[in-house]
Amino acid sequence: MRETFLEGLRAGTSGVVEDWAALERRPWGFVPEAIKTPTLLLFGDADKVVPPAQGRDLARRIPHAEVIEIAAGGHLLVISQ
Repeated sequence: MRETFLEGLRAGTSGVVEDWAALERRPWGFVPEAIKTPTLLLFGDADKVVPPAQGRDLARRIPHAEVIEIAAGGHLLVISQ
């Protein structure tokens, strides 16, 4: 998976940055409180891109969400772990 991710960035990061920005600017079309599916939120407590507080807030909003917060984990856990 790491190799696939890195290959996707080989030509540059502008596409990824645009995707992330679009996710933040556009409405999701649902509220997290309405999620009924078991949900796992996995994030690092050292993430500099998306503050861990944002993940914790989302976890509070999703009923019965399971949270795994990786100590010293950054934004790209798929690469660093």
